[in-house]
This record gives sequence, C-alpha cells and structure tokens, in this order.
Amino acid sequence: MGGSTVAQTPEEADLLAAAQNFYSCMSNAGLPVAYANDVEGRSTLVTFQEGVWAIYAFLDAEGYPQFNYVGQVPEDAARQVYTDLAAADSEDATPSPAKALLIVDGVDHSDIYAACLDESEYDENAVYAAVDYSPMAELEPLYQLMIDASNEWAKCARENGFPTTKDAVMPKGEGQPMALLPASITEVELRELLAVCPNFDPAIVEANEKLYESMS
Repeated sequence: MGGSTVAQTPEEADLLAAAQNFYSCMSNAGLPVAYANDVEGRSTLVTFQEGVWAIYAFLDAEGYPQFNYVGQVPEDAARQVYTDLAAADSEDATPSPAKALLIVDGVDHSDIYAACLDESEYDENAVYAAVDYSPMAELEPLYQLMIDASNEWAKCARENGFPTTKDAVMPKGEGQPMALLPASITEVELRELLAVCPNFDPAIVEANEKLYESMS
C-alpha cells in the first residue's frame, strides 16, 4: 500500500539513476531542466522547462550527431547550428565536431552539457533502445499518407506511357513505401513523364515546411 509493487530491473534502475544524476548536474549548473517520461511512463528522460527554447546535439554510438529541439527555436538559431557543424565537419576543418552541443535561449552551454553527460552516463539512445514499442505502429499513419499520394502518382504514370509502374505498399520491415517505375525508363522519358505527372506540389511543400518549423 502506498507504493509500487513492481520490481525494477537493473536496466530500468540504471536508466532512472542516470536521468536523476544528469538532471541534478544540469540543475546545479543553473540550467532550466525538467523530467520527461518515456513511452512506458518512466521518468528516464530529461528535457527543458516550458518557456525556454533549446537546441541540443550529441553523438550516437556510430559517431553521428543526433539533434533535438525544445520550444520555439528561432529559425536563424537553428540555421546557425547547422552552419557551424557543417564547417566543423568539412575537409578543411582541423577540429572534429564537438562531442555535445547545447544552446538554451541563445546561450551556449555545451561545456556544461558535455561534462554532465560524462558524469551521469545519461544517454537518450539507451532510453529509446530499452522501451518496448513498435516503431511501425507510429509510422503507419504517415506511411499510409505516403502510399496514398504515391499511388495517385503511379496511376498517372501508368496512364501516360508506363503501364507497369507498381503501386507503393506498406513496408514489412525497414524502408519507406514508394511507387516503382520500370527500370528501363530513360532520363529523357522520366523528365517528360514528370512534366505531365509532377511528383510534388510546391504549395504542399511550403505548407509542410511551415509545419516543421512549428514542431517542438
């Protein structure tokens, strides 16, 4: 009575402890952090409080940067981050990309962020890898929209000289749904087909870009 009767696995305990240690380290440094729950309702994630915006990036297990945005990040700030990282990753650059990057309300706190990551062993990737959920369950609604749009285009292609164009289908594993033109199509034929059956709508592209900008 008055408490959970479900025992934590060692992995769950490690994730919770890492989040708590990371939260404490960041909070003690004066950063406006907040807890967030994973898909199983556990407070294993650390984010930032409402009313601030933040961009943070860290390297995954393969060494590729992973980005996250919190709050309404100004477009110029996001663009500057990509510009800086691209410059650091260019062939002419001598320093390698930073291990971690954090900007909160326009102030760079990357040193604190990197130190707290090392001290706490907090790892968002580990949290996502530990939860039991199906990525396809989240992607299916998006994929169905892609299938509908792709198959509308495939119908146009079949009616305009390429009757063997295949419809897009829901993927069973990795990969995205896509309509398939015959492999024998030439570049000239493809350009002529796209003039009759455009494969994107500029108005929709512009609307999608605005949606992306408004996402947290």
